[in-house]
Formats: sequence, C-alpha cells, structure tokens
Amino acid sequence: MSTTTFPLVERKGHWLTGCLRAFREDRLAFLAESARIAPIVKFRLGHRAVYVGSFQSSSRGLRRLCCIM
Repeated sequence: MSTTTFPLVERKGHWLTGCLRAFREDRLAFLAESARIAPIVKFRLGHRAVYVGSFQSSSRGLRRLCCIM
C-alpha cells in the first residue's frame, strides 16, 4: 500500500490576530478558499493554530473539509 504526502501550506494573516478578520467576515468562503489553496492548510485564529484538511470524494466530485483546532 502506498502513502501520499502533501505539503503543509500556511496562510499568512495579521501578526497578532492571524486570519481572524477574514474568517469572521465569511467563514464558508474562507474555508472554501483554504481548500482550494492546498489539501492541508494551517492558519491562525488569534493565538490558536487551525489545520484544515480537504479531499475530493471520488464518487460525487464533492470536496470535503476536516478542521482541527
């Protein structure tokens, strides 16, 4: 069985608040944009690091998100 590795991409935000402002303005659009950037994205909401993993479901062509805080 082979494993696939993906690079971790970090979204830059404000030095103090991270990506909190963009996340508050439109959460769904922010997460959808993060899913389009890379399969695994890290960003900060204030002092918390958040990781979003996305993968495409092969059966329906839908993109699914998993968020870990």
